[in-house]
Amino acid sequence: MIFGRQFARMAGKALTCGLGVCTAMVAGCTPDSPTAPTRPATGAPHDLNPVALDALRARSRQAASDVLIVAQHGRVVVDDGDPALSEPLPLMSITKSITALAIGSLIREGLLASVEVEVANFLPRWQVGNRSKITLRHILQHTSGLAAAPGTEDVYASPDHVHYASLARLVARPGERFFYDNRAVAVLAQVVAVAAGMPLDQYVFERLYAPLGITTRSWGHDSSFQPMVMAGARLTGRDLLAIGQLVLDGGKVGDRQLVDRDWLVEATTSGSRANPLHGQLWWMVPAYSRHVIDAETLTAWRTAGVDPDLVAKLARLQDRELEPAEHAAAVAAALDDEPTRIREWLAQTRDRNLATHAVRHGPIVGCHASGSLGQHLVVLPARGIVAVRLIRAERS
Repeated sequence: MIFGRQFARMAGKALTCGLGVCTAMVAGCTPDSPTAPTRPATGAPHDLNPVALDALRARSRQAASDVLIVAQHGRVVVDDGDPALSEPLPLMSITKSITALAIGSLIREGLLASVEVEVANFLPRWQVGNRSKITLRHILQHTSGLAAAPGTEDVYASPDHVHYASLARLVARPGERFFYDNRAVAVLAQVVAVAAGMPLDQYVFERLYAPLGITTRSWGHDSSFQPMVMAGARLTGRDLLAIGQLVLDGGKVGDRQLVDRDWLVEATTSGSRANPLHGQLWWMVPAYSRHVIDAETLTAWRTAGVDPDLVAKLARLQDRELEPAEHAAAVAAALDDEPTRIREWLAQTRDRNLATHAVRHGPIVGCHASGSLGQHLVVLPARGIVAVRLIRAERS
């Protein structure tokens, strides 16, 4: 079973990150969530699972985290980062989520009617042709249908991100497919600039950061001096915690509504048909995610010509919903823990562009904003929890 155990560890490794532990941390919590201050205090009593908190600290240290902060009901109960660290850290794609909050702020101010507004109103190049029907919702949900590369290299290489995004051709009907698009989101900088009459970063600093008490003013720009959207913002851990608290409190700080509440609820709890776990540049946190080999998966394998013996062995697992690591171990066992057979199955499904399993999710319990390097902001409203994990780029 040695290879099987290795295979199981490999398959489950991604789920042992801070996101998974933060979600598990809700065990034993109470549902009460009183009004919280903007800047949470430290050292407060809590009712979180101490075993889960210890596991979170251990995992954070193992992963060389520079910042780990957990707050419940507006009070910090874990602050386990580098005490010597004071500079803001790169948020990477969490920049997208903060940009989305700027859209919600514009809606609250009446400067945007809704996310159903067509982007062509702000981007003249799109007013003619099949891109004219792309709405803000499509951009925010990564369902614009625009052509894009899977990485970021092409966007970083472009001197003008908005112009580069405006040149993207339509390859699918808007709203039909989900594709994580670092290119298309750049148009949001143009939308904010036109709607607000000021650059995206200035709008965020004035309308969001200042009321939250965030004094950090760090946001990356492209070569044309336009603020970036796919990445570029920097904040300290406490700054990012304040952003999370704003989301937890429904877009409100004190008696001030900074972000439209109805939009925020939808953006952080409702996905698209193309991707139910992605809202509007915010991701959903399900109570659990289990892997299963269902009838549809088996039919797809048979139709595509996957080795019948492999299919027959794995059909014994049909409809067994398992945690990812348990599922991987069960697959290995079903294939007699034979490394060659496991590799053959993985290669045959990969080469035919087939899924190795389906995923069934539990009810949505929160939302998160995440970026490369391992940057995470997790919000679990029913438990009053906000959690932040950050790492310096040079240590990632």
